[in-house]
Amino acid sequence: MDEDIDSVKRRLANSSQAWLLVFDNADDPNLKLAPYFPAGNRGDIIITSRNPQCQSYNTVGYKEVGRLSLDDSISLLSKIIYPENHALPQNTEESKKIVDALGCLALAIVQAGAYIRETSCSLHDYLEIYKTRKKVLEHLPKHFNTDYQYSVYATWQVSVDMIESEQDMVSRHALRLLALLGFYHRDQIPVQMFYNAWYQSQRSRVLDYLPWHDASSDFSDYRQSVQESITLLASFSLITRNTDASLSLHPLVHEWCRDRMVADEQQLSYGRALSLLTHSVEWKFETEDFTFRRSLVSHVQEFLRLRDRQGELSEEEVMQH
Repeated sequence: MDEDIDSVKRRLANSSQAWLLVFDNADDPNLKLAPYFPAGNRGDIIITSRNPQCQSYNTVGYKEVGRLSLDDSISLLSKIIYPENHALPQNTEESKKIVDALGCLALAIVQAGAYIRETSCSLHDYLEIYKTRKKVLEHLPKHFNTDYQYSVYATWQVSVDMIESEQDMVSRHALRLLALLGFYHRDQIPVQMFYNAWYQSQRSRVLDYLPWHDASSDFSDYRQSVQESITLLASFSLITRNTDASLSLHPLVHEWCRDRMVADEQQLSYGRALSLLTHSVEWKFETEDFTFRRSLVSHVQEFLRLRDRQGELSEEEVMQH
């Protein structure tokens, strides 16, 4: 949407039709939402958040969404593993054990199902793998007031371990890409950015910021490598491919991409992700160039937000990029 916030607020406030405004994943405790609410009583506002302080905005009540029921959890697991016939394994003892271990949390169940589907491992084997990873990951940061702490982090790590075990070029490229995605904004990461950066790298011969720097110098081969990495990560539900040729990550996946790294790894990945973004911008002035640069605004803002945490660059250095 090209309209600014004030224009949207005025349009909704003056609308003669009913409207619905959704603030999705409003998790930042420093973000004040009230200034974004349109005036009037013709519309409804829904806020989804992991921040319990958002309860203060409610006028008709709020609902805490936590665990699924046992039956719904088993049904969801079956749908993910068997998309063509999700009625196959009903209420098996192994299914019950898995969803119970995952706390009946939808996101964790989707991730576990994707792993089982992609690797064709048994439910019993997955449960054993998951228990091992959970013990390893108990040192990871806690998310405030949430049951997600161990269950989803462990399911994602199981998938990453599986990708890593393949030890082929596609897997290496996919893991390199995953290491960078946590430093962009979680929504609408343009795939075109990876292609533009390749063209720039051919001029500068600087390649190490590209996850596919060891791919062929032929662009068609490089593009195939990019798509293979994206396909692999998407097959494990680590990322989502959007219809506008962009990528998105669930907020928790987005945080986990950074949390799983030690400080030195975070700093290195931060620098590479920033270099990739800056090298994707070519100062041409056609309509598509302006459109592409506009698509990077939220990602530049994310780098500025993370700058102090990473200690990588001063504001002057960031702006020079």
